[in-house]
Amino acid sequence: MKVKVLHSNSSDSRSLIERTRGAVKYLKIKAKVEEVVDKRQIYKYGVTYIPSLVVNDKVVLQGRVPEMQKIQDILLHASKQSKNK
Repeated sequence: MKVKVLHSNSSDSRSLIERTRGAVKYLKIKAKVEEVVDKRQIYKYGVTYIPSLVVNDKVVLQGRVPEMQKIQDILLHASKQSKNK
C-alpha cells in the first residue's frame, strides 16, 4: 500500500505524519509513509488544503488531523479494496 502525507512542515503536518505512522504500525500493514513537501508534487494531487493524506494515489483526507482511529479506518478500508482487486 502506498501512503503519502502531503505537508508543509507545520505542527498539524507533523501530527498527521505521526498518527499515520502509528496507525500503519498498529494495523501491521505493509506500507511506508512517504512525506511529500515539494509544492509541484503536491499540486499534482489537486489538493486545496494541507496536510493531506493520500492512499494508493487517491486523496482521502485534506486540511485536518483526525484522531488515529479515523486514520486506521481509512487505511483498513483501502487495504480491503486493494485485496478485492
